[in-house]
Amino acid sequence: MANAFTCFHHLVVYITNQIMQLFLFVCSIVVHCVALGCLQSAIDADPKNPLAKFEKAAVLMSQEQYQPALTELEALKVSPPAVHTPFS
Repeated sequence: MANAFTCFHHLVVYITNQIMQLFLFVCSIVVHCVALGCLQSAIDADPKNPLAKFEKAAVLMSQEQYQPALTELEALKVSPPAVHTPFS
């Protein structure tokens, strides 16, 4: 009886783990899509905002969309973002 319970328990844990991995994957896709939408809104509101373009490129790179990320970074060559440090 204990052996059957142990097998059942392992099966439940395995299935739960698979479901959680799928759930986290879907959540990460949704978060990236929302982030891209917000960043695009920021770029549309202020096309000269280099920080929004840089952040958009970072999100695109995390999604392995290298060509669109490169396009955003190429646009930054014209106006690189200002770096603010505590000493400036």
